[in-house]
Amino acid sequence: MAQLLFITLMSAQAGEQSQALSDWVAQLLGIYLKQPAASETALLFGLPLRKYAHLTEYAVLACFLLLTLRAGSRWPLARLTALAFAGSYLFACLDELHQRFVPGRTGQFRDTLIDGAGICLGLAITASLLWLKQKKTE
Repeated sequence: MAQLLFITLMSAQAGEQSQALSDWVAQLLGIYLKQPAASETALLFGLPLRKYAHLTEYAVLACFLLLTLRAGSRWPLARLTALAFAGSYLFACLDELHQRFVPGRTGQFRDTLIDGAGICLGLAITASLLWLKQKKTE
């Protein structure tokens, strides 16, 4: 999956390179929002921009994984959703372990919790849309 590769490549960036990318994105957001934005500026819920990257990339991963599992499967949606959660969260834990070996990066349990929140968000949206589509065709 492309999303797995994307997450792995982002995690493989050295600390300085990752920070530079975060600063660049924050600057773009600041320009777009017509206000200053720094990568460590507390945004909604007091989380820094970098943590929203975790949330978003894992929401997308979970969405793609659920859709992939759903294709051609006769399993109930609830079972597939649980399987997608388990697979996505396992990858999040392995990714944090991977970051412990990247210079300037640290793997943190707190980040897996943020990843888990993103996974839940992605699965809630995707499973709801799949359920609505299923109800509409019945």
